[in-house]
Amino acid sequence: KSKKNVIDPIEIIEQFGADTARWFVMSDSPPERDIAWSTEGVEVIHDPDELASLQLEEPNVFIMGGAEIYSLFLPILDELLVSWVYGNHRGDTFFPEFEDQFRSYELIESYPEFEVRRYRR
Repeated sequence: KSKKNVIDPIEIIEQFGADTARWFVMSDSPPERDIAWSTEGVEVIHDPDELASLQLEEPNVFIMGGAEIYSLFLPILDELLVSWVYGNHRGDTFFPEFEDQFRSYELIESYPEFEVRRYRR
């Protein structure tokens, strides 16, 4: 970092949001490997209508945001990946109700504190 040859994580957070940075760290950064920050291939939109204007290389789109962003995109999703945390936890922001909009889910991964579920319409 002292050689200024890395991307500052604060810049990633300011440009793409903290949820994007968290997702990258959790999904692509095993502890034994150095983190290689990159914005290559990232497109930021704020409205579902903007999806049509994207030049997608593949049909999968990952949406990261808060409850308001998820509520906007939820009606058009074919599938949903959810980290389901066990237990009851206090908080002031919650994911919108969605389970009745999907016919089933499959367990993708399971850990002592949470599991990852894939919901499909």
